[in-house]
Amino acid sequence: DLIGDEGAARLAEALREMKELQELALFNIYIGDEGAASLAEALRETKDLQGLNLSGNNIGPEGAARLAGTLRELKKLRGLSLHQNHLGPEGATRLAMALPEMKKLQTLSLTSTNLGPEGAARLAEALRGMKELQKLSLQDNKICRLPDMFSDPHWLPALTELFIFDDSIVYPPKQIWHDGLAAIRGFFQEHS
Repeated sequence: DLIGDEGAARLAEALREMKELQELALFNIYIGDEGAASLAEALRETKDLQGLNLSGNNIGPEGAARLAGTLRELKKLRGLSLHQNHLGPEGATRLAMALPEMKKLQTLSLTSTNLGPEGAARLAEALRGMKELQKLSLQDNKICRLPDMFSDPHWLPALTELFIFDDSIVYPPKQIWHDGLAAIRGFFQEHS
């Protein structure tokens, strides 16, 4: 069922009492910016949260901004999925502000969030040096050209899975990582 912003606000009240919550998945239930704001306030109380999936909703830049304020406080968060929302470049920029403080993040899914080249560049810079990020999904975002740091083998030292197109690109050893990303960057430079 679709709970929307009103249902998210009611759910947020219950979440305030769930201080030991470790996983929360609220996908495809039409939560918008107002609902995201309500959830963001409630999630400040869940210091043990390790996984958050708000995919397939209607969260835009304003909702992303509210979530970002809370995400930087969730020090145990390992997985974040916001795919199929309407973040756009502005929402990506807001999220990018929180990422450097999310040291434990291992999985980030932002597929189909309308990032565009500007949003991808902001995220790429914010992700620099995230030592535990292993899986990054950015496919279907009209990125067009990969930011330069994609060819830097030290950019995301633990990254083993990078999803950019409709198919996944998996990079095990660092040499393959460096050569593969340089090739991908070259392709985008030639075709943009």
